[in-house]
Amino acid sequence: MKTYTLILIFLAGFLNSNARPTDNPRSPHFATDEIVQNKPGDNQRHPRIAAAFNGWLYAAYTINDTTTKRGGIYVSFSKDNGQTWKKFVTYEFNNSFYRYTDVAVGGSDTSNISVFVAGTLLNLSNGSSTIYIDQFNGSSGDLITGQVYERSLGALSITDMAVFCDNSFPSSLSAPFSVSILYAVHGGVQDSLFFAASVNGGQTFTIRNTIAHTTGAFRKVALGYGRSPSVIAGAYYAAWEMLNTPASTLGHIYVSHTKLTIGNGWNTPFCLDSLSPATLGLCRNPAVSCQQSALNNDVGDLSVVVGFERASAGNMTNMDIVGCGNKKAFSSSTWNPFTVATTAENDLQPALAFNPASNRFLITYYDSTNGQLPYAVQDVNLNTPNAWLYLTSQYNDQRTNLTAPHPVIAINPSVQEACFLWTGENAGNGNGVALFDAEYAGLATGIITPALTENWTGNPYPNPAKGNINIPLGFAAPVKMNSVIYDLLGNQVGGQEEISFSSGTQLLTFDISTLENGVYFCRMETGGVAHTIRFIVQH
Repeated sequence: MKTYTLILIFLAGFLNSNARPTDNPRSPHFATDEIVQNKPGDNQRHPRIAAAFNGWLYAAYTINDTTTKRGGIYVSFSKDNGQTWKKFVTYEFNNSFYRYTDVAVGGSDTSNISVFVAGTLLNLSNGSSTIYIDQFNGSSGDLITGQVYERSLGALSITDMAVFCDNSFPSSLSAPFSVSILYAVHGGVQDSLFFAASVNGGQTFTIRNTIAHTTGAFRKVALGYGRSPSVIAGAYYAAWEMLNTPASTLGHIYVSHTKLTIGNGWNTPFCLDSLSPATLGLCRNPAVSCQQSALNNDVGDLSVVVGFERASAGNMTNMDIVGCGNKKAFSSSTWNPFTVATTAENDLQPALAFNPASNRFLITYYDSTNGQLPYAVQDVNLNTPNAWLYLTSQYNDQRTNLTAPHPVIAINPSVQEACFLWTGENAGNGNGVALFDAEYAGLATGIITPALTENWTGNPYPNPAKGNINIPLGFAAPVKMNSVIYDLLGNQVGGQEEISFSSGTQLLTFDISTLENGVYFCRMETGGVAHTIRFIVQH
């Protein structure tokens, strides 16, 4: 029986706005893979990752043994940016399989971090299915509330699920944050897409909606949350795959979002693949990501991207990564197609994230032809939708061990790092590891020393901070810089103008002792290039 090991890597948070695609598949931005968990006999699948405000990371995945008919969910935990991992919580039951899992994190204080672990349990004895969410203390792993959300579906089957939390930029109508779940159910007459949400930090899930029905089949689903100063109440966005029949392998990609408030229902779904004859009915496996920022995009709205697989000319062995973006995603259905990977490789399993520090969307996927996991970025304003900038064509060390890696991304807000998690086939000694950008070896202390051939910005420290916040900088030549500090609502609360820096490694320091506890952003601009970093004030 094949076994699988879970893998995680990191890319350092700053990505120079003039960065170029690397000529070396193993870019210097990446180090060696870090093993998250490698338990012999487990079939580790469906990886998911979430990050707390302070940088603690939670990796969830299913562990099902088809021989013993014993299934479960394993959640690993790292307090050091992914360098070391330990068990956070695990479920294991006989005569049961966990088909899907997901994890979300909320809370703005180390003592009250909540980790929401969702799972879909299939009882092999009677064929019944149950979907649920458990809430745990993010520090101790103690159960806070078991089955804070639960629904028994009897003989109906759950075809996919996702959870998400608005903790980074909470809705103005949720306190202290909201958390939600999206799932697809396969029935005898029709399939249904369901949504449930809590706007009181996961205490009760009082919002429950049916988003869509179909006489065809719903399969893969994706869930995200977006907010900007113009969309102050925030909105959840769902993307899903709809097949014409349960036996179909390709179909349509739909998207919708919550209305003026999270509890006011959902807008009419929009079919994204209908925008082009080259995609119509030839798609599957969607991913979604939304702008979450204290600044508006350049049209004063909210940017959202949906990525998915497309069978090139209907050829299932030549799948492309394509998608649609909308920079007015809350106010209109003006979706514009884009392409990420359309070459002869068989490209699968896209995943997306948004980094508020760099105002960029991030995408990764599985190039199954070459056994590679590429990584590319796109600006929040989506002005050149096809211009996804490849930072590397391969961040994974080993290429022959991948069969269904399903890579996922999260942003570590403490150091503005992109975190990658995937599964690989175990050849006997494991192969997964945490990868840091080799140029940023001093990341843990916030001191970064790359060769100064171009300007760079390091990670703020300490973070959280209560007196001063320090931001490492590097300049290839003398510059003048303007800086502005914003709160979560986009209000200017500090900054400095016309700061002169000489070339070399520098340090920008702010007195934040008078700021209230919370999340803040510092926008720095020099030479027409702007970069934003995120930091936390905690007195």
